[in-house]
Amino acid sequence: MVFFALSLGLILNPFLVEIDSQPAEDFDYVEQVQKVCQMKDSMPVLKVLYPKKIGWLETVFPIKDFHNRTMQGVRQILIDRSKGLYPSTQLISLNGGGEDCIVLRSTFNKNYPEMARSLIKALEEIGFQGVVYYREGGIPNPTGREVRYAAIPYAFKIFTLLEAYQKGYKNLLWLDTAVYPSKNPNYLFRIIEKDELLVDWVNRQKNGMLPKIQELLFDKAKLTKPHPLHARGGIFGIKMDAPWVKSFIEDFYEMAEMGTPFLSCFPEESVLSALFYKYDKVNTAEKHKLLLAVAEHHTALPFAKKRGYPFFLRQH
Repeated sequence: MVFFALSLGLILNPFLVEIDSQPAEDFDYVEQVQKVCQMKDSMPVLKVLYPKKIGWLETVFPIKDFHNRTMQGVRQILIDRSKGLYPSTQLISLNGGGEDCIVLRSTFNKNYPEMARSLIKALEEIGFQGVVYYREGGIPNPTGREVRYAAIPYAFKIFTLLEAYQKGYKNLLWLDTAVYPSKNPNYLFRIIEKDELLVDWVNRQKNGMLPKIQELLFDKAKLTKPHPLHARGGIFGIKMDAPWVKSFIEDFYEMAEMGTPFLSCFPEESVLSALFYKYDKVNTAEKHKLLLAVAEHHTALPFAKKRGYPFFLRQH
């Protein structure tokens, strides 16, 4: 079964953007990449992989849920000339700047740019001292090969972190644009420096994974049994110059080239979780309170402060 899944992973990458690499901020090029991305569809491969039969005690989310989640990269708006929306990157110094670097990236979908800007403003107001590397639209393409993976759901997080690393920042904290601070997060960077990885671990939801993809993912990550914990993708920190990170990045790119490991309801989270386990970076003895999932802003902020969470997740 694993060999079958591996073959699928090598042959049927539903996301691959086969296009010559050019400077990622060339607007004509970004439009071209966007058009190619919009032609992709994960459903044909999902129909092959979706289980026809499962154990009577097991459940899997409906195939439409898998399709919706895995199409997020395909549906990205990277540029929209008709609305005057063009890709840009900014390195924003807050409260005197420093070595601590928060990394953000928004597409032009929904109100993500507005959420990103309000997050940056809130970080400044709450006293964060450091820089924010913010990419708005476009394609994070730090080595020139990432454009091939532009349609992969949420793979851009690792690629945007690499862009920030190329700017000279080593201890990086990724935040989704829907995240909002309830206290100054500078202390988290001391944890990143010490532990080399900062993750918000939760219990794994098995029904968000297809059995064949789980086999493939565990095989590539050299895991002998399912791992019980799951890394949330809304916030995580990495010490980019730690010895294990280079191999971790190489493994992530291998997964991206295959494409199929991202065919789950938690695309990048499932891949990152497996790789963090592979490199023995799971500290189950010390779970850090990082992100409170509460929809209403007016109730979330005081509750997050009271419970000691540095961030909460806004409705989006």
